[in-house]
Amino acid sequence: MSREDRWILFSSWLSLTVWVALGWVLLDADLQGLQETLGWWMIAIAIAPLLIGAGGMSAFEEPRTGERVAWADEDPPKLNGRGLESCGGCGG
Repeated sequence: MSREDRWILFSSWLSLTVWVALGWVLLDADLQGLQETLGWWMIAIAIAPLLIGAGGMSAFEEPRTGERVAWADEDPPKLNGRGLESCGGCGG
């Protein structure tokens, strides 16, 4: 399992856990005081796992099989006798 797959699994469980807890706070009458205390922060708490998951996926993203990475798309430098890159017509 790749790092990206593990991150997706982790962020999915995190999201599910947060949303179940927020649902419990919303539906349980005994937790009305907590709901009033959190107020509009409950929306931010509900969105946070999505942002964390997206950030982690972009950080741990791996190139897919068969895809070329950006730095591999360029041709390797051509070296002259002194070990320098040849540039056509620049005197080098």
